[in-house]
Amino acid sequence: MLKNPSPRQHTLEMVILEDLVPTDHLLRKIDKYIDFEFIRDQVRHLYCDNNGRPAVDPVLLFKMLFIGYLFGVRSERQLVREVQVNVAYRWFLGLSLTDNIIDASTFSQQRRRRFLATDIEQQIFDEIVRQAIQHGLVGGDVLYTDSTHMKANANKKKFEIHTVTQTPTDYLTALEVAIDEDRIAHGKAPLKTKVEDIEPKEREIKVSTTDPDSGYLTREGKPQGFYYLDHRTVDGKYNIITDTHVTPGNVHDSKPYLARLDRQLTAFNIYPECVGLDAGCKTAGICKGLEERGIEGVIGYRRPNKKEGYFCQTTLCVRRRQQSIHLPGRPVNSIQHHQSIGLSRIPFRFTTMPRVSVSGSMHTQPQPDKSDYTARVARQCRAHRRATINGKR
Repeated sequence: MLKNPSPRQHTLEMVILEDLVPTDHLLRKIDKYIDFEFIRDQVRHLYCDNNGRPAVDPVLLFKMLFIGYLFGVRSERQLVREVQVNVAYRWFLGLSLTDNIIDASTFSQQRRRRFLATDIEQQIFDEIVRQAIQHGLVGGDVLYTDSTHMKANANKKKFEIHTVTQTPTDYLTALEVAIDEDRIAHGKAPLKTKVEDIEPKEREIKVSTTDPDSGYLTREGKPQGFYYLDHRTVDGKYNIITDTHVTPGNVHDSKPYLARLDRQLTAFNIYPECVGLDAGCKTAGICKGLEERGIEGVIGYRRPNKKEGYFCQTTLCVRRRQQSIHLPGRPVNSIQHHQSIGLSRIPFRFTTMPRVSVSGSMHTQPQPDKSDYTARVARQCRAHRRATINGKR
């Protein structure tokens, strides 16, 4: 027999908030190892001790921001609504089921009035990493660094053109000094400095009228527009983030890397054996910096870029004895080359490359010219093989 359920939501119940949170919840694991009470001492100098209204607990404030980051709640208003109905969030914040939640505008007002122009976020981040190191959650032997683009709240069509001065990279200056010292040690005169190397170069960049701090991102395979770059370093043991740094979108990945690496070595007293980087950090400056610090760098490989109608360096094969350039078979009118590399007087000869399909069967392109050097070598090898077999017989 079907019965209508009796109203039970108005029944008085005795519950313990501790029993309502699952034992394997992520916030339980964080609360076990990280003590957030240090935040109150870190921000004490930003509050008044003897007058004013009672302030919102800064530990509660930053814990709510941590919840928003951990569980992907990007809106602060939505974060307040989630805390209001989520028992695990209330347990982590130290709130009861009937405690009121702060207003969403408190975040923006605290950020604007109290924490602006301070590095309190970096101090809190560093202390959390130190506690993770004390609990053995950070190994420090292997660090991985990469950057990701974050879209700025700015229209890419609303910008101004600004002219900026390009300063040479620090490692280029150090490289010139090292070259001069090596030449002097070998009894040679230092290299003469060119006029164009002394005068600073200028270039034009796009500056957003809505968000001037962002940078116009123009990279292959990336969307164009005003973006930020989040440079993030992760420890290889338990994927704990040990450093994060935000730059405009037009800043190259390699520029802030060594400075942020040195900051981690100093702040956390760790000495990694190797670091993993993407292909964007494959520069002479980073390689030299890692060698000086005794760190092995594992850097991704980037395929060489080439313009349409040009051959990449791995395809070009110059044979000086035959005074010819061997390239994959292609129509003559599609070949272009630079006069500056000294190849203008060498005639082009074309060879063909066999192609292997997915199934493994061979698909041969048009047969090479019989007078081609590669074909002659192949015929000589086959003749030598036949002569060897006949001699054994």
